[in-house]
Amino acid sequence: MHEIHPARLLAGYSVCTIEHCADCDVVHVHVGAASMRFRPAAFVQLCETLLSALGQVTPDAIRAAWPMAADPKPSH
Repeated sequence: MHEIHPARLLAGYSVCTIEHCADCDVVHVHVGAASMRFRPAAFVQLCETLLSALGQVTPDAIRAAWPMAADPKPSH
């Protein structure tokens, strides 16, 4: 994040905030005292990986929070 190029807050919770700087096209992920910067494509892959892991740890919780994220059931 640059002082001359303010980042837009995408999401913020007590432990984590995510910002996007349109000028440098970087997503900033802040978790506690740690900060990471990702290009958008890498950020998408990170989100997909985290969502997949979350679904394996707590599948019922993820379906309740994000019903569209659940794998579609094949219809017979």
